[in-house]
Amino acid sequence: MGMMRVENRFRTAYIACSDVSYVEQANRKIVVHTAFGEYWEYCSMESMLMRLDISMHRCHHSLAVNMDAIVSVSKQSVELFDGNTLSMCHEAMWRTKKAWKNHIMNK
Repeated sequence: MGMMRVENRFRTAYIACSDVSYVEQANRKIVVHTAFGEYWEYCSMESMLMRLDISMHRCHHSLAVNMDAIVSVSKQSVELFDGNTLSMCHEAMWRTKKAWKNHIMNK
């Protein structure tokens, strides 16, 4: 299990990559969501995703989800192991559902 450092001027945290459920971009910040809380850092989405050593799927430019964190996918939302539900547009939902099915089949 890999660890990742998330650092801003207020806090430095080391989190297990497997604890990450999803990552979102909020203005210039990247917010990393885990079952234990949220951590943020000023960086690009690309650089954050490169640091994660888990199966992340980029749903659209400001959202990426851990494929192993998905519990179920419906027409309108994705339910994650930590209880979060992510809603997205139809096209992003379709791509995410397809990627999740491929991920499950290739495990």
